[in-house]
Amino acid sequence: MDENHLIQHYYRELGTFREHFAQTRAGLGRDDIHQLRVSIKKLRAILHLLELAGKGAWSTAGLLDLFAQLFKKAGKVREAQINLGLVENEAAECLGSYSKSQEKKLLHRKEKLHAQLEQFDFEKLDQLNQELSQNTKNLLNQTVFEEGTRFVEESLQEVDGLRKKIKDDEVLHDIRIKLKAVHEVLSILADLSPTEELLKFKAEIKMINELIGEWHDHTVLGSSIQEFDQEELNKKGRAELKKHLKALKQQNALNRRQIVAFLHEIISSRLPKPARARARKTHS
Repeated sequence: MDENHLIQHYYRELGTFREHFAQTRAGLGRDDIHQLRVSIKKLRAILHLLELAGKGAWSTAGLLDLFAQLFKKAGKVREAQINLGLVENEAAECLGSYSKSQEKKLLHRKEKLHAQLEQFDFEKLDQLNQELSQNTKNLLNQTVFEEGTRFVEESLQEVDGLRKKIKDDEVLHDIRIKLKAVHEVLSILADLSPTEELLKFKAEIKMINELIGEWHDHTVLGSSIQEFDQEELNKKGRAELKKHLKALKQQNALNRRQIVAFLHEIISSRLPKPARARARKTHS
């Protein structure tokens, strides 16, 4: 493995970020915003792994802070776009009123995102990148691989403990965040050492993340519908909305049970028994 492979990976992803930044700034398109957020997620995972590999010798907090508000604003736009997409083929009149309210919200959120794009500090980004390159010039791939592997193992132990405590949506949200980070780190490890086992593991985590992502989108939609101002709806419209929301919650509960079962299948095959025992003890 060549030296500084992770830094090379970081700069490649930074180039992708700049492309999606320019495209998003030009048109605020749905796919452009999604790809912008994906690139930031990957950059955050790389920066987190770089900090772990440094073992306190350097910090990536400044770079993470630089991306934070842009990621948040883009996420708000993305959320409204997904909500609209999930109800666009629904015939219920009440959801037509809901869509109109989301379209207004989307417009407002796009204005905030545009303002954030305009004030993004590329000069500071370049300065912090120069410091990062200098700090990590002697970083070895072996160190990155070891720290990345440790991060994945510890994260899976935490997920295993959380899995046994799933009683509401909040815990599954926490699991989702951890597994998304695991997938990004596995992608880096597979790039460093593309073994069949690593690629298989990465594919398993991707599959569970897609299931959780679908559940998450519908959960967010349910919360958004609950917050929707129903004053303009007549009695029939409010009843329709209540019925739709009930069906959505029932489906989400079913999806959550299926996700938990799949999680058990994956975790039990990946964690050694002593690790699973530690996870039980930690979260008991």
